[in-house]
Amino acid sequence: MNPVHTTIAAVALLAAAGSAKPRGSRSATAAAMTALATRYAPVLIEYGVQVVATMSRSQIKQYLSLDRKGQIDLIRRRLAFIPVSGWAVRAYIGKGERAESLAVFIEDFLREHGEKSVELATKIAKQQAAKTVKGSANQNGLHKLQHLLALLRTLRWHYHTTHWRVQGKNFYGDHLMFERLYKGDPSLDDEIDTLGEKMVSLYGRDVVTSQAIWPEATRSLEAVASQSCPYRQALMLEQEVQQTLKSAHDILKSEGRLTAGMDDYLIALANERDTAIYLLKQRLS
Repeated sequence: MNPVHTTIAAVALLAAAGSAKPRGSRSATAAAMTALATRYAPVLIEYGVQVVATMSRSQIKQYLSLDRKGQIDLIRRRLAFIPVSGWAVRAYIGKGERAESLAVFIEDFLREHGEKSVELATKIAKQQAAKTVKGSANQNGLHKLQHLLALLRTLRWHYHTTHWRVQGKNFYGDHLMFERLYKGDPSLDDEIDTLGEKMVSLYGRDVVTSQAIWPEATRSLEAVASQSCPYRQALMLEQEVQQTLKSAHDILKSEGRLTAGMDDYLIALANERDTAIYLLKQRLS
C-alpha cells in the first residue's frame, strides 16, 4: 500500500473512531490522528484537510475533473480562504513536489470519502486546531525551545554547507565568514549542546529526540527555500532565531520555568546572533 492510500485508510479509521465511540471518542480520535501523522507528512495532512473543508460540491467535482496542474492551481487559489496556522506551511506547499503531493492526497481523499469528504475534513481540521491550541497553552515554553533548537541546528547545517558552496570574486572572504558563523566562540555546536542539555534538565530526555526536532528543522529550511540567495536565507533564519529567543524568554518567565542559567544562556545567545545578523547585513549592503 502506497503512503497516500495508507493515509486515507488511517483517516477512515479516524472517522470510524469518532462515530462508533461516543464515550472517549476524543482520545480515540487523537490516537488515530497521531497514527495518521506517522504515515504521512503532518503539515501536508493538516493543510490538505483544510483545503477540502473549504470546498463546495461544485468545486469538488471540478477538482476531480482537472489534471494535476489544474488541481495545483485550484489549491493555490484556495490559500486566500484558509487561515494558515504555521509560518512554514505556505513555503512547504509552495514547493513544486510538495504541491503535487498535496494534490494527490486531496484527490485520493475526495475519491475515498465522496460526499462526506467536506464534513470529515472539517471535523479533522477542528480537532487538529483544538489540539494545537491546547498544546500551546500547556507546553508553549517547551515548544519555543524545541523550535529554537531546530533553528540552531538548521543554521549550523546551512552555514557549513554555504561555506563549501560560495564562489565568485568574494569567494575567500565569504568562505571564511561562513566558517566563522558556525565555528565562532562559542561555536554553534556549543550553543546547540548547551540548549539541548538545559532542555533535558527542564523537561526530560524525550523532548530532544530526532523525531521531535528534525521535522521543525526541515520546515525551517523549506520556509526560506523560496529565497535563492544563501546570505538572505541565513539572515531570515537568524531573524527568526531572535524572535524565537524573545518569545521563549517571555513565556518561560511567565510559566515560572526561567532558571538563572537559562536566562543567562538566552541573553548571551541573543547577543551572539546579533553579531551574525550584523555580518550578514554588511555583506548584503
